[in-house]
Amino acid sequence: MKISGMIMILMVSVAAGAEPPLAEFLSLEDLLSAVDTRSPELKSVRAAASAAEGRVGPAGTWPNPSVGFSREKIPGGEKMSHLKGEQEIPFPGKLTQDARMTAHEAQVLQEQSRQKALAIRSRARVLYFDLRRAEEVTRRISDQIAIVDSLMASLRGRVAGGGGGGMGGGPPGADLFALEAERGRMSNMLLMEKQARLTVRFELNALLDQSPEAPLSARGVPVLKDPPGTVEFLIEQARAQGPLFRQAQHEESHARAQLRRSRLSYAPDLAVMYDRSKDDDGMTGYEAGVSASVPLWWSRPQGERREARAHMESAQSSARAMENEVLRAVTTERGEVATRLALARSFETVLLPAARSSLELSRRRFESGSFPFVQFLEALRTLSAAEIDYQDSLVQYAVHWGMLEEWVGVPLDTLPH
Repeated sequence: MKISGMIMILMVSVAAGAEPPLAEFLSLEDLLSAVDTRSPELKSVRAAASAAEGRVGPAGTWPNPSVGFSREKIPGGEKMSHLKGEQEIPFPGKLTQDARMTAHEAQVLQEQSRQKALAIRSRARVLYFDLRRAEEVTRRISDQIAIVDSLMASLRGRVAGGGGGGMGGGPPGADLFALEAERGRMSNMLLMEKQARLTVRFELNALLDQSPEAPLSARGVPVLKDPPGTVEFLIEQARAQGPLFRQAQHEESHARAQLRRSRLSYAPDLAVMYDRSKDDDGMTGYEAGVSASVPLWWSRPQGERREARAHMESAQSSARAMENEVLRAVTTERGEVATRLALARSFETVLLPAARSSLELSRRRFESGSFPFVQFLEALRTLSAAEIDYQDSLVQYAVHWGMLEEWVGVPLDTLPH
């Protein structure tokens, strides 16, 4: 009974800490907002950045003083009590540079958490488009299978009735076998798309910190937007707000503070002490003093100095390399977004309407017996390939939009278009 009660308490506590499931149908905006607040990975890096900020203040604080009490018995038999206090005082400037280094380390973690947030946002966007792709392709393939089924039913009637040639002028039996083969191919495609939809749903639920089996579906048609501003404008934004660029800057500032700190390694630290003594007869005395550390072993400060110089050189080179990478990536990704957007719009306005009209015309002429069967199948496959290519172009648009956001450092929707 006790064991079952403990199990019930554990289940209740786990359920209380779990995130409630989201609505089944999500828009892209709803998904991005939910991921930002629910992702366990994002919560972890943000907590780590917050913990690093808490170390900044203590890094610039003096060491704790030591206070002690002792009883002493001297050889003559007299007893004395001692109350002692001692405070170490680092050489002025050492703790200041320690605090600056710790502050830049915290800023690096803060920028890493921002980068992680943008990466997770980008991943969620791509998964949303993947989910919508699987749903749309599944629906289109199902519609095309229904067309093939209707033609197969008509051909079976002609074969059973001993009718003449097939709908395209050929033997009805041959046309029927060809349609059955085409239907089997499309059924396999449908099975693969359904499995892809399940896989995407599992990944999205993992990002949202909910059960893998929780139902999810894409709601609405995402708006395709042009990339904001010019390349120069986006590069300016990346230099000001890009987490990777800012992280490199904080690494350089950290190295600069470390170099200043290494110069102070040769300076002595101080300490003050006070000892108040009292014997059993009530006689009191005291001892006060000041001491300084002697940097006798110069190998330590010299090693710290060499390390700081190497770190400074590395950080400066890294910052320069990151600036070059930002210039390259922003220019490349903006071009990719514009290209994928143009492809998607071309599919919407030209290719898909033409492929659908071609299939409808081919179907009517095939049913009337005045159109070759092979050309009908070609029109069917052309439309299927165009639908898939269109959805793939949308996914690639989402991929490069997210990568551009990661380099610029802010959601592109917040920038003026």
